[in-house]
This record gives sequence, C-alpha cells and structure tokens, in this order.
Amino acid sequence: MSAQPPDDWSPADHPEAIAVSEGQWWQWAAQLAIARLAGEDDCRFIPVSTRQIDARHLVLALAQLLRAEALQQAALKELEVDPDVRLRLRDARERYLHDLPGLEHMRNALIHFDEWSGGRGHGPQKVRRDAGDDPREVARDDWGFRFDPATGTITHGAHQLHTSIALRAANELAAAIYDAARSADATTSRPAARRTG
Repeated sequence: MSAQPPDDWSPADHPEAIAVSEGQWWQWAAQLAIARLAGEDDCRFIPVSTRQIDARHLVLALAQLLRAEALQQAALKELEVDPDVRLRLRDARERYLHDLPGLEHMRNALIHFDEWSGGRGHGPQKVRRDAGDDPREVARDDWGFRFDPATGTITHGAHQLHTSIALRAANELAAAIYDAARSADATTSRPAARRTG
C-alpha cells in the first residue's frame, strides 16, 4: 500500500473524514498534554516550567477540537444527513463548552496576546471597553496564564479549566465527531469523490 494518496484524491471530497482525523489528532494532543501536566517538569532544554508550556498546548488542542466539530457540522449539512445527527453533535459541543467554560476566551487570549495584553481583544475585553472600562484595566484583569499542578487547574484571567474534566470532555467530543461521521456514512449515498468547479 502506498503512503501517497491517489492523484485524484482531495480532502475536499470528504470533509467528514477530515473532521474525524483532525478531531482524533487534537484529542491525542490533549491527552498527551494532560499526561505531561501530571508528570514532573522537563528542564533539559529550557529553564522554565515545561508544564506551563504544556498547559498552553492543551488549551490550543481543546480549542482545535471545536474546529473539527464545526467542520463535521458543515459536512453533515452538505450531505443532508438526518437533522437528528446534527442535533446530537450540537448537543455534544454544548456539553463540551459547558464543561470547559471560557475555553474560547483562553484560546483567543493566547493566540491574540498582542491585542489582549493591551486590553484590545475581542469578546469580553471588547464588552468591557464598550462599557467604558480603561483598556489598561481590562488587560490587567484578563491576564495571568498559569497551571497549578497541585489542583490540576489552568487559569487565564477569570477563566479556569481542570485537566481531568478537559480529558473527559475531549474524549467525548472526539467520539461524537466520529459517531456523526459513521451516521453520515450509514445514511447517505454519494459518489466516492465530490468535485466542484
């Protein structure tokens, strides 16, 4: 079996499969980060806590699982899969966000640190600025990323998540993405490849 896909293959032909694949990779990235957070710091290469780095990676991996779910939702809609399948996946996303409140804000603060460090971020920072709060004060209140190994919690500003809850939530959302793809395979008939253009 060749490691190269056939010449006529494209990921655009099967976004539901890409959603499963990427969902699994990010689930595994989250599992790896959580396992490393439970261990000791590895200071072979850098003079800082590697667990603080792993905590950042965990937040990004958890946020990427949401991207995989969004891709799966778009694929299910395009394939005209039974709306109940889409509703089950939506419910899984809502449980995920309920279990990991503030995840998207934590991710945005990490990715857009240049804006958030000055109080110029979107989301809750914009709401506060629009209400008249000084950006300097907004930045101070929405800063301070850290992992506490004693409690297994990651905190950024007012937002906090616990690694044991994150592990369960990641596993459940990845499973829901996979289950939705299986339902799509079982309920749709389509050509092996869809091409546009």
